Amino acid sequence: MVDVSIIIVNYNTRELLQNCLSSVFAQTKDISFEVIVSDNDSKDDSEKMVNDFFPQVIFLKNTTNLGFGKANNVARKIACGKYVFFLNSDTILLNNAIKSFYDFWEENAKFVSLGALGAWLQDKDGNIIHSWEYYPNIHNITRRFIVAFLSLFYDWKKNILNKNKKTNPTTCVPGYITGAALFMLNNQDANFDERFFMYSEEADMEYNSIYKKGKVNFLLSEPRIIHLCGASSGNKKEVAWYDFTKWSNIQMNISYILYLKKNFPKHFLEISFIKFFCILLFLHPKNYKIAHKFIFNVLKA
Repeated sequence: MVDVSIIIVNYNTRELLQNCLSSVFAQTKDISFEVIVSDNDSKDDSEKMVNDFFPQVIFLKNTTNLGFGKANNVARKIACGKYVFFLNSDTILLNNAIKSFYDFWEENAKFVSLGALGAWLQDKDGNIIHSWEYYPNIHNITRRFIVAFLSLFYDWKKNILNKNKKTNPTTCVPGYITGAALFMLNNQDANFDERFFMYSEEADMEYNSIYKKGKVNFLLSEPRIIHLCGASSGNKKEVAWYDFTKWSNIQMNISYILYLKKNFPKHFLEISFIKFFCILLFLHPKNYKIAHKFIFNVLKA
């Protein structure tokens, strides 16, 4: 057994993956670890790159695109680590982050029931970006869409985040940690629901295996990790939440609705209609047919 199994899902992100792996091997010290790349049938010579530059990496070649959750599950089945660290291919470690996670868990698990650990993720300029979120319920979902509406007129969220450069302390967070850099015990609690192809899978897993079991999540101040948000899913720039010409937005909303149907069935219709109203209210005319088909399919599911 090794201390930590690092699992990276890859789908046609060869250059990002190479940078991520380089940072893992350059920064990770004083701890035993293995790296498993679960590749979703990439066509960009990712396998050759890994074999050429990182022969110590375990490369799992999936015969089709399994999605994020299932690809992670495939890798975790063979993982030998006491802990598992789910890491996006569009991340770069700036210090010995994995050792920081390991030490924190080993030192504090006897005092508190830990569920997962994460870091205050940074963009390439050092600004703190999305690292955790409240578990969705009827109240914060409504608030979320009010914020989304206001963001059409003023990018207040970005301005606030830009004031929080590298100043956030280690803290317990009342929600789920983003799956871009997620440290957990290597057990059944770290299994993803494979019905989620992409997005919301970490919220679902943590809600059921951590929140419902009375465990707690921490974001640590010491690990420094850059997350190039959206790069691994092919988004070169931020996509407006109401732009339904983008496959990623369609998939994000499908997964979000699946999460609500599974975990909040009593409020599913109420929440769904709030979301659909917001979509239709601000929808660009060229997206109408796409959105109409999407809404029909979700309600039928």
